[in-house]
Amino acid sequence: MRSEGHPSCRCASARLRRYRLSMADQDEEQPFTPSLTEARLPSVDHMFNQGMLNVILDRTFGGPPAGVPRERPGVGLFNNLVRLTDKALREYDAARFELIDYLRGRDDIPRQRGVRTSPYIRAVDHMENVISALARGLSSRARLQALGFGRDAPRIPAALQQDVVRLRDMIEHADDRLTKGSTRPSRQPFKDQEPYAVRLENDWAWMGDWKIDYRDLVTLITYLYEFIELLRGVKAAGQDHPQSVTRTTVTFIGTPPSQPGANMYGSDYLWELSRQSVSH
Repeated sequence: MRSEGHPSCRCASARLRRYRLSMADQDEEQPFTPSLTEARLPSVDHMFNQGMLNVILDRTFGGPPAGVPRERPGVGLFNNLVRLTDKALREYDAARFELIDYLRGRDDIPRQRGVRTSPYIRAVDHMENVISALARGLSSRARLQALGFGRDAPRIPAALQQDVVRLRDMIEHADDRLTKGSTRPSRQPFKDQEPYAVRLENDWAWMGDWKIDYRDLVTLITYLYEFIELLRGVKAAGQDHPQSVTRTTVTFIGTPPSQPGANMYGSDYLWELSRQSVSH
């Protein structure tokens, strides 16, 4: 949605106009109230972020469920949709984690007040990836439905899709908007007070003249997640999947903990087959 229509955004713009980078102006304009004071990003722990592993198991042992595509291009669209949904979940959780860390400190441990910008920068990077993955995932979902898969799934509100696609275009074409003039909505030059990179606020993210609420991002991820479950005909095991546990990278210090089945190894054929199932 257009950021100009949101009262909080108008206040933020007003503050930005008053704020100056030079020390003299900064002292003159004090006190300055930050617009970001609390990270109100909904949790996504109710969704499993390694769904691609289920797809690999489906294809490797016994074949995919009846509702899942079995031939190209459907197989490629479905695999990409699952992988991108996993990616959106992981990147959203990482953005949420870093933004909370930026404001409160890890594990809710208070820290001395100081300038700690690195977590915020990482949160911005992760949020860009969320928007990109969602836009691509929504396209895969729509193309699968055009092929006849999951046509009974709930319809995604057009306005929500527009928010993601518009922001993705701004991210991908920010250089054009900074250096070239165009009449296309996604390529028009940024105005002086508009952020030329994703800016994170308490409840929403914005760039240029467009914004999206964090709760709407979770809603869109949920649409993709439930569409996958509809096609597979099963739900991911369990109720809660703490994303801090199911992250992409797990580092053990010393000897990895023993687990049931940890001494079982797949053949070279199974090893390569599982990898190939991701992209072929």
